[in-house]
Amino acid sequence: QTVVFQENKAEGFKRTLGSYAFGDCTALTDVTLSGTNTSLGNDLFNGCTSLAALTLPEGITHMGHAMLRNTAVEQITVPASVTSVSSYYSNGGNGPFAGCTTLKEVVFSEGITQILGSFCAMSDAESNLENVGIPEGVTSIDYRAFHECLSLQTVYINSPTIAAKLTELVAADPENNHLQRQLQRLYLTKISTVHSFCSDILREYAYKLDI
Repeated sequence: QTVVFQENKAEGFKRTLGSYAFGDCTALTDVTLSGTNTSLGNDLFNGCTSLAALTLPEGITHMGHAMLRNTAVEQITVPASVTSVSSYYSNGGNGPFAGCTTLKEVVFSEGITQILGSFCAMSDAESNLENVGIPEGVTSIDYRAFHECLSLQTVYINSPTIAAKLTELVAADPENNHLQRQLQRLYLTKISTVHSFCSDILREYAYKLDI
């Protein structure tokens, strides 16, 4: 039910968890990884149907494809140390979260500058991913990073630098209504897919339609 990996302080020590290492461990509910678990294999937790939460520590550099397939994980935070992912081409592409139909939210940590190709791609199974958090330092989103994420509704851009600057300007000029509105809007801002945007408009103004 529980697996704990201890931190190894030996210089240069790295631990790789191979493909399907915990495959079909249906009773597994709790996994504690360490920063020396640098590489997570393909289908690592495939079939761990009781695994509902997983914390990925800084130090992990590689995430294998479909590593959360058939788990119950609903939210995952990607550490800034991740520099590569595996994907396989089937119906357009599948990344680390392919086959995890319970996954609702993915948050990319501060320090990440690139969303790797096929990272959230889910072609082989239904995607229920709704929310994605991206730090302000991201400068590129690669090919098919969110391929077939048809349920994606909102992408949140976390921008503490802009918030801090606006707060500073408002403090210096508290009577400036424009700056105050900009600060308020910053926390209401969202980026959504066209489908989600149109759906929001319909819900908001449906009462005005004579149907």
